[in-house]
Amino acid sequence: MNKIRNYFKGVGSEARRVRWPHKKALWNAVAVVTIITVFAGVVIFFEDWLTVRVMQGFEDAFSSEVVSAAATRVITFIGGLL
Repeated sequence: MNKIRNYFKGVGSEARRVRWPHKKALWNAVAVVTIITVFAGVVIFFEDWLTVRVMQGFEDAFSSEVVSAAATRVITFIGGLL
């Protein structure tokens, strides 16, 4: 129990030594992180949407019999390798 208490005393001591950023600098950093996160989310959304559209195009281009026969051949081939 004493080790835990000493640990948290050390954490508090180190936290007081930290030079914390000013409020304005902190909010600027928060804004930058938020903008980058939203931008990355939008990019990932559009990449996912585009992938779905391409996959739907492949499904529309080939009949289900051709796709299932090809999938069966691929699974058989992979199973033979194992």
